[in-house]
Amino acid sequence: MAIFRAKDAKVSLFLLICIGSPHLFAESEGALKEINKKLINEQKQISEGIEDLAERLDYFLSGKRDPKKKNETYLKLIGFAELYEGGDLRTDTAVDFSLRLPNLEENWQLMLSSVEPQDFNSLDRRRYGTAPGARKYGAGLGLVKKLGQFQTLFQPRLIFTDPFQTFYLLQFISKAKTGKWTIRPEFRFFADSEKGTGQSGALYFDFEMNNKLIFQFLNEEQYLDLQNLFSTNFGPQFLYNYSSRTGMSTAFTFYSISRQSYHLDHYTLNFSVRHDLYKKILFLQLTPSLRFEKQYEFKGRAGYAVALELVF
Repeated sequence: MAIFRAKDAKVSLFLLICIGSPHLFAESEGALKEINKKLINEQKQISEGIEDLAERLDYFLSGKRDPKKKNETYLKLIGFAELYEGGDLRTDTAVDFSLRLPNLEENWQLMLSSVEPQDFNSLDRRRYGTAPGARKYGAGLGLVKKLGQFQTLFQPRLIFTDPFQTFYLLQFISKAKTGKWTIRPEFRFFADSEKGTGQSGALYFDFEMNNKLIFQFLNEEQYLDLQNLFSTNFGPQFLYNYSSRTGMSTAFTFYSISRQSYHLDHYTLNFSVRHDLYKKILFLQLTPSLRFEKQYEFKGRAGYAVALELVF
């Protein structure tokens, strides 16, 4: 992960202004309300403009317009920071744009994104408020079909680099529910013109303890051919819906790799809170953790990750 990039200073400054300006410049309660009103109006105008563009493109390509289908196109500005005991502070910023066309996506899924796919990341770096993927603009058109009990997606993707790169994904997802238990198997096969090929699989067991609390057991595996690396990640997790604005999770996971021989690399205890700071526009995720790594003789190292998202 790169240290803070200077060219991202404008994005960071924009986030800082959005958070700090009401406190720094408001001289009265009336001024604060006026600033908040302007912020909401500006965010609403940008969001409506993005949604209108996506709906027009959806109608042009599909020839259909269904008001019941919600368009989930979004633009996110993401700021991230992470620090582990004895390590360096890592910071990053990213712009993530996802174009969704619900009428076209009955059988096809068009994707435009500015963040590279996460499939080649290690299993333990895909959750808990970890850093956004490297900035790589790409576009893909996926075929979505249901094969038996599995929802299937095949998606070739073109990444706009110099020279161009390609990425392919074949995904199978299913879900079975019995009583309060839900079982969710997932399989992914992927290939990248630069990173090689790989596959990953997961089997999640969810138990609904009540309408706010879910117990989940994670079982994940991944194999990367070019690196000849096999890894697994498993453990229990609790998901708690504290309110309509706040969600929490606690997990205790064990991560193992096959280099040089298959062994436990580290285990992690973490607690994560995601909170809607401001009217579904600004989100904050805090993730304190305690990691026990083999390279440090399994001595605990405290860490903290902070992620901030501004959503349009």
